Amino acid sequence: MQLPSWSALVAIALVGAGGPMCRGQVLIDFERLNSQFLSLITNKNVSDENLLQAISRLGPVAEPSSFWMKIADETSYSRLHRTRAVFAMLRRHCVDCLTCRELASAVSGAKWVLDSGIEKIPYVVGWMPMVPEPGQTVFKISVLNGPSFFVRLLGDVDTSEFSCILRGNCAGPLKSNPTIVQYAYEDDYDRWILNRNNGVPGGPPRK
Repeated sequence: MQLPSWSALVAIALVGAGGPMCRGQVLIDFERLNSQFLSLITNKNVSDENLLQAISRLGPVAEPSSFWMKIADETSYSRLHRTRAVFAMLRRHCVDCLTCRELASAVSGAKWVLDSGIEKIPYVVGWMPMVPEPGQTVFKISVLNGPSFFVRLLGDVDTSEFSCILRGNCAGPLKSNPTIVQYAYEDDYDRWILNRNNGVPGGPPRK
């Protein structure tokens, strides 16, 4: 299947904008362009490079988190494509989740959460994007057992407690709601963005 080039997508948005334009002024239909990016993201044949390009060019959050969850939970997508969807959802929909229950509500018992390892980090060996501090707890969630995202919580939180809240499978009523103070991401997206902005061809190797 032939996928549209970035110039073609922009041309579509320009044609769709319509309306009068002053000399030298170009109107872009950002809503239409955003819709094209979302359509490209759902394409199972899209290359990883074009997938990253589409994700990075999305406008302010307008799509529901379920858009990403559907991709992340659909095994007919490649594992890399599903992982990209999870991290995009985390960055776009979960950054303002300030408690574990808010984060759990955002991921809404998704299948990918059940298929991802959850590990409490009591100490650090080697480099990590965040380290445990006194009076806080750091958890590492290996997305589909690949690259991880990290959550720093206030207080000493047990692994089983955090896991059951996030996965939505607690045996009884929730008795706590730990506060989230920091998120960190271990995927290569930020490095890819930096390389793209610096004009590095090809970007970093994919995990």
